[in-house]
Amino acid sequence: MRPMHRFLSLVTVLSLVLICSGAFSIAVAEEDSFDSFGDETVEDVTPAHHSSFFAVSVFAQHLVPIHILKQELYDVNDLTGGGFGIGGEFRIYPMDELALSFGAIRGGMPIVGDKPGDMALINNGLRLNDTDLTTDAFIQLDGFYLSLINYLGNKIMPGSRFNPYFKTNLMYMDWALLENGRGSDIMTYSEDEIVGNDIGVAFGIGTEYNLTSDLKLDWSSTWTYVTTGDEIKWEGFQHENNSFMWTNTHFWNMNLGLVYGL
Repeated sequence: MRPMHRFLSLVTVLSLVLICSGAFSIAVAEEDSFDSFGDETVEDVTPAHHSSFFAVSVFAQHLVPIHILKQELYDVNDLTGGGFGIGGEFRIYPMDELALSFGAIRGGMPIVGDKPGDMALINNGLRLNDTDLTTDAFIQLDGFYLSLINYLGNKIMPGSRFNPYFKTNLMYMDWALLENGRGSDIMTYSEDEIVGNDIGVAFGIGTEYNLTSDLKLDWSSTWTYVTTGDEIKWEGFQHENNSFMWTNTHFWNMNLGLVYGL
């Protein structure tokens, strides 16, 4: 499947998820409003988790790579180890059960040496260049994202300090394969730098924990997929079985941070 087809498919799925999640939250809110209409003797004692319309968040992230479990498949993306990063976001709460956010992340994953045979095969494909792929290399993953968060706390555990949620992200990522860590030179294949700007998506779960009325601990885990592969640009950077040596990047992204209501 061509990169553009993959991109359109991902955007279509994401759009459907966003629409369904938003519609579900609105329907739940309208149902609660309808149930309470005309019944002045029933008092809603469930407190709102979000007392502010705006909030800011900062977090640390741990990136855990997901490797393709296929035999005779050798690519740079399957030589990655766990990495770390930081991020921040600005949130808007149109209702207590729903948040829209805009954020930025800065992170990446190192190349590890637990598959020396695979690394040697990849370096045979890179032999037109002076620099080999080594365990000093690093995949930079920085970018921006838009997120929709659907909170379930008042429905499944009312009165609790915990507020679980579903989360969906649409991402724009600035990535590069670097020779020797962040800030070093970009690796090349056939004089083309292995670098790009591409779309990504993320789906996952998380929970807030109310420390105070304005301050919350926030944890989430998302499956993240970034369309770093390009079968046209990297044509020729392939193993003898025609598997590409630079493909799309996917990983689990676990975040832990604080949210403060403004």
